[in-house]
Amino acid sequence: MGQDSQPAASGLKPISQATDNSTDWTSNQSSPLTSANRDRAAKFYGFLVREFGPDKVASVYGETVSDDLVVFLADFTDAQLRQGLQAMRNEGDEWPPNVAKFRRWCTKAEPPKPQYFPKALPPPQAEVDRKKLVNVIGARVFGEVAEGKLPPGYQPYEDDPNDSPSLRVAKKQAHARNMGAVVQAYIEAEVARELAA
Repeated sequence: MGQDSQPAASGLKPISQATDNSTDWTSNQSSPLTSANRDRAAKFYGFLVREFGPDKVASVYGETVSDDLVVFLADFTDAQLRQGLQAMRNEGDEWPPNVAKFRRWCTKAEPPKPQYFPKALPPPQAEVDRKKLVNVIGARVFGEVAEGKLPPGYQPYEDDPNDSPSLRVAKKQAHARNMGAVVQAYIEAEVARELAA
């Protein structure tokens, strides 16, 4: 039995007839392609062009109002379309929404609220003053270290000529970490002394 030889009793059309575009399978339904729906779609398209520009709208919806867009928008009431357009504005996207996203916005019970990102409060003045003091004292201490004035507990690194090159590198790195901690502790102590005064 070939594809086109289905029994007539089943009520199904053969595949060749079912895919034939000459017959309109929606002929028993009223067409959404009315002039009122086309005007509505043109207004929607124009709104998108004003919001996003013609190039961005053309990349999502095509260069002109298509029958697909007319049919898509015919499913919504005016209130739903207003809700979807308000949600689109609230989102603040740089590109127009695709039809799936716009459908979600139109059919939600409540349009999404604009996102609010409050600015962080400035740090308390005492914290600002402390950070400035850390920077000033830190610059002074590092300047002293560069001049050879070492803070208490600071040990200069001494090379051991018997060490291999890789061991020397490892020892220098460990010394730098340890002495960095010593310098940081000295800076913190100086800041605390300065703040207490």
